[in-house]
Amino acid sequence: MDTNDPRRTFGTLGPSGPFDPDGQTSTRLSSGQGLPNSVAMPYISDDKLKPGDIVGDNYVIIELLGVGGMGYVYKVRHLILEKIYAMKTISSEQVSEMAWRRLQVEAQAIARINHPNIVGIHNLGIHQGTLQDPQQGTQPSKIPYYVMDFLKGKNLAEILKRNKRLSLEESLPLFIEICDGLGFAHKKGIVHRDIKPGNIVILDEIDVSGARVKLVDFGIAKLAGTIDPDNQKLTTIGEVFGSPLYMSPEQCEGKRIDARSDIYSLGCTFFETLTGEVPFHGENQVATMLMHSQAEPRTLAEASGLDFPESIEHLVATMLAKAPMNRYPNLERVGDDLEKIRRGEEISTSPYINNISLDRFGEANSDSVIDEDEEIQIVKPTQRKLRTFAIAGALLVLAAIAVFAFSLIVKSSKKVTVDASTVPGTAAAFEKAMTRSTNIATSITQEVPHPNFYSTSFNDDKSIVFNFPADQSLGKIGNLHFKIRKEAKGQTILKVKGKICLLASEYLCAHPSLIDLFRPDDLWSFSIPLTYGQAIDTKPIMPHVSALTGLRDLNLKANKADSSIIPYLEKLQKLQSLNISTTDITGDALAKYSGLRNLQFLDFGYNKGVPALLLGLKGSNKLQTLNIPGPDLMLTIEQAKLIAQCKNLQVLDVEASGLTDESLLLLSELPKLTELNIRDCAVTAETIKKVKAARKGRPIKIITNSIQNPDAFAGESPADWIK
Repeated sequence: MDTNDPRRTFGTLGPSGPFDPDGQTSTRLSSGQGLPNSVAMPYISDDKLKPGDIVGDNYVIIELLGVGGMGYVYKVRHLILEKIYAMKTISSEQVSEMAWRRLQVEAQAIARINHPNIVGIHNLGIHQGTLQDPQQGTQPSKIPYYVMDFLKGKNLAEILKRNKRLSLEESLPLFIEICDGLGFAHKKGIVHRDIKPGNIVILDEIDVSGARVKLVDFGIAKLAGTIDPDNQKLTTIGEVFGSPLYMSPEQCEGKRIDARSDIYSLGCTFFETLTGEVPFHGENQVATMLMHSQAEPRTLAEASGLDFPESIEHLVATMLAKAPMNRYPNLERVGDDLEKIRRGEEISTSPYINNISLDRFGEANSDSVIDEDEEIQIVKPTQRKLRTFAIAGALLVLAAIAVFAFSLIVKSSKKVTVDASTVPGTAAAFEKAMTRSTNIATSITQEVPHPNFYSTSFNDDKSIVFNFPADQSLGKIGNLHFKIRKEAKGQTILKVKGKICLLASEYLCAHPSLIDLFRPDDLWSFSIPLTYGQAIDTKPIMPHVSALTGLRDLNLKANKADSSIIPYLEKLQKLQSLNISTTDITGDALAKYSGLRNLQFLDFGYNKGVPALLLGLKGSNKLQTLNIPGPDLMLTIEQAKLIAQCKNLQVLDVEASGLTDESLLLLSELPKLTELNIRDCAVTAETIKKVKAARKGRPIKIITNSIQNPDAFAGESPADWIK
């Protein structure tokens, strides 16, 4: 194998060998480490387990399946149950306290995620064996091991090696299952960190749970938010883990990672599955990693020469966004969109696609209240670059004309007067060119001045006309729910004056003082967009938004916002709806917001500090919708009691919150509750039936996992007995 092949391992995490049929070996680099020129094959000592060896008193070795990241993988049989399993051990040269801790982490990671699409774990222990040392002879040794499902099938890398690619129709059901399984792991706080085709097994036959796909090898999994200080030392910032062809930009740079890194790696895998090509393949490992960080991926069509629906192009491009904030926030949303594509439905430019590069897509509306039937135009990067160069070139030409003309004027003032009429059209063309040049430069570099407010009422104060800047759009403007939507550019007339909503443009966010030209009560709703090249910093915008004292709705979702904006919220005393999900605003800070208990709608999903927030909301009689999904929340019965005191609550989202049967029964007593999202909560089907039966006459929509056996996620987990 070529030593420069980016598929090749070059780290110290463990050996690579015949158990890696696709060559997509995992990588570990610490800051300051150089790249070795070659990687030796693992030393397989004489103490390697052999067919017939008994491990842990119950497992007999049948055969060696191969060499993995830290050791060996065997096919074994349970002596009593007569059942076949796979067993993973740490190789002799890898046995150390750190290696044992890594194996424990891997085993506990899998045990915590009892899911049909993730390989199951059944036992963990240390085998008392011997080590055949070349210098010291036979020595006693301890061989850590764990026992997991034995899978009959092929990994996706083997399938792609044979078939080159899979069709969209073949791929969709497989990746929907992957999203379900890996997304569940994320909600349990586990990041795989090495998603690639070699770690996705396609079973020969559907198993008893209905699964066709299994995720394997959580060998470099990170338990997010662990409180074990020893575990935190296993993977640190500045170290690089993963397989170069599938590593996220933040992995390549040794930065802290989260579940969105897995989403990127899965995007690379999906890209390769559909096209037969990886998104990036440099001359060597380092070049490949740099491409992940800096280069724009090709579209699926460009990579394969085939036609793909715009929806799937958009979905894959979103998964491959450079910045984590630009990707889908979780795999459930990816899975939902894949389901829509499989059914032949169009997907929206999701509100979670907050930062898709405009170099790849035209301006796309993302807010959930916007109509979703607008066509999205895909623009090739080369087209956008050519357009940029054309504009720059035109400005340079105009500038050159200006300099040349000015030199002629200076010279003519000294020598001779030139009659413009003798050069037909010259003066007029020059004046027109200079005017256009000035206008372009002004619109790019300066804010558009306006003497008064944008708005003027007419038709007995029932309608309103806005006189916006003519050369720059301030966004999309319309009435509530955007049933009518217009560009906030030039003269814009809305026949109904009330409940006007604005989805701000990138230009408006870059020039926030233009917000000051709205009257305080012009706008009902203000939303910062989620579709531009980078998450928008709300700090310079909020002082101007706070002057819109008539606002009832504010949406900052997935943009850069922290607790420093709370004083500006205090000025919006009529605010009824607030969406600050996926931001850095904490529950502790928001609980101090004096208008908190006046809110009718609050989306605080994936933010920190939900317990403190619930204390602040206690007893609110105005709150109707509360969204607090996120794996960081483990909802206790005491916190459920706080929610239950919000008697007017109609919609509640507590997905992946650890909600129990007891808490569900308590919340089901809310008199006005009509919709409850309890996906990935430890709730049994029996309790759900009880709730629905008890609410006859008061129907409630309960959103749960779409799996065949909803009880599979309830009860004791193997993680409870693996210590």
